[in-house]
Amino acid sequence: MSEAKDDWSLEDIQRTVDEKFGIDFDEPIRSKSPIEWALYALALVFFLYHVYFGYFSPMTRVEHGIVHLAMVLAGWGLLGMVRTDRSTQRGKLLTAAYGLYAILAVIPLHYFYSNYLTIIARAGAYSDLDVQMGALIVVLLLIAVWHVSKVIFSVAMLGIVYSYFGPYLPGLLAHRGLTPRKIITMNTAEYWGVFGQVLQVGATWVVIFIILAGFIEMYGGMAAFVKSVTTFAARNKYIQVGQIAVFSSMVFGSLNGAATANVATTGSFTIPLMKENGYKGRLAAGIESVASSGGQLLPPVMGAGAFIMAEFIGPSYADIVIAATLPAVLFYLSIAVSIYLFTNKHDIDGITLEKQTDGPSRTSRYANGLKGLVTHFEFTLMLALLVYWLLIIQADPMVAGAIAIMALVGLRFVRLTVSNLRNVSDLKSTVTTFGRTTLEGSRKALEVTVNITNYAGCARYHHPGVRGDWIRTEPVAISRVALRRRCAVARHSGGDYVYPVRPGAANGRGVHPGRTVRCPVRHPDDRCAGTRRPPLCVLLRYRLGHHPADSRRGNRG
Repeated sequence: MSEAKDDWSLEDIQRTVDEKFGIDFDEPIRSKSPIEWALYALALVFFLYHVYFGYFSPMTRVEHGIVHLAMVLAGWGLLGMVRTDRSTQRGKLLTAAYGLYAILAVIPLHYFYSNYLTIIARAGAYSDLDVQMGALIVVLLLIAVWHVSKVIFSVAMLGIVYSYFGPYLPGLLAHRGLTPRKIITMNTAEYWGVFGQVLQVGATWVVIFIILAGFIEMYGGMAAFVKSVTTFAARNKYIQVGQIAVFSSMVFGSLNGAATANVATTGSFTIPLMKENGYKGRLAAGIESVASSGGQLLPPVMGAGAFIMAEFIGPSYADIVIAATLPAVLFYLSIAVSIYLFTNKHDIDGITLEKQTDGPSRTSRYANGLKGLVTHFEFTLMLALLVYWLLIIQADPMVAGAIAIMALVGLRFVRLTVSNLRNVSDLKSTVTTFGRTTLEGSRKALEVTVNITNYAGCARYHHPGVRGDWIRTEPVAISRVALRRRCAVARHSGGDYVYPVRPGAANGRGVHPGRTVRCPVRHPDDRCAGTRRPPLCVLLRYRLGHHPADSRRGNRG
């Protein structure tokens, strides 16, 4: 193990927290370049629009997804311009290319937004302009994904190539093939594909909590929490530095549900802290990555998977939160215990904090903790409102998130202004700082959302009864590969197999979420060779599994 820092103390850790999460803007915003001004303006519009849509929902989710994607792709172009070194000739060309990208990204998306009803009305009879605009969206999205993740780009390209070259493939993989026009329209003009349900979930339930997490960090909530955790750890001989990383990632992850954003935020502090205290770099990175990933499991704000479950399989988000609480707590407890056992087994020196034996009494510490909660009441009340609207009212997560954001911003402004009412000069400085932190929180949310949305744009979720919709695996539905494999499984199983029925699916009367039905195969083999047929259990008449409640109701297909 690397050598630990001998004189590491609570004050050292809190100083490091202030350095990592401190809100100190050395450069005034007036000195920023016009490109950064444009980025800040877009980030502010991004924040205000999503809060407005979350609370009022003035349009359909498909239309909202188009607007969301337009802002994200334009933001990706502006971020590229800001991050490019414009002092060289190559940098100037790249800046111009990113600027052109930001402009081009808005044009086709504005077209599909403004002509939404018209394009739906002529479903199947798409014009050449529809196809051209759709092709531009696909190309622009693939360019962004190439820079974000070459792996996701490769998978998306594989799906497109498979769509076209299906007739030339052997055996089970072969299909009749799709024309370039069909590939483009099914991903854009049909308002699935790029604009499908995964993007809609990301543009509603996911993004609203990313915005909330950005404001919490910029308003100092993350720093206040880490300081409180380290203060508690310094007075407990059983808590170690690695467990501080776990607890920090746990709480921050529970408020944003995004593992990558969690690692980038808390990892910039916890990984160096663990290395300074005797952890190897790989061990520190492993602890942080596992702890940050668990944030997707911990209520009240979970990862995108929880929102997709609530959207697709029926249970409310509140039910998912309640069911996930105990497993999430056990997950983090197991990590904390593992760290304790590992560090004691390998006798890692310097791994515990310098314990604070002197100081105020327990009563005084409790009083100080309560004072801290009152001092930062905006975070306490925001969290209480979020839990109330999610679990008690069981409101849509988008509505709950929008209310939490409005409460946090409003309460933060009230606390800062009330505390500086007596001094006009301090009040002016406080309001300026509040505005700057709000802008930075909006920008941080936009940066995180850019990566997540680009991933979603080249993914696809397919389930029985829903039309195929995403670039990556739409060909699997079109080519009937999944259906043919189900037919093969049914034949080899002797005629029966169990197939999960989604609530609301055809012939699914009386089927409860999570129940299954037995699907007798009573059709000739060539039935499976049909084109774009529904799944077997929807295609055929069937009898529900032997359940007393079903037999009493007499439910039959």
